[in-house]
Amino acid sequence: MSVLRHLFNVFLCFGKYISTYTHLRDDII
Repeated sequence: MSVLRHLFNVFLCFGKYISTYTHLRDDII
């Protein structure tokens, strides 16, 4: 199903964004 694959890709991108954001925040603090 292309829909599930699309949602999975969005989830991966979101997870990468969160991990990067928390990493940058830790560096700033």
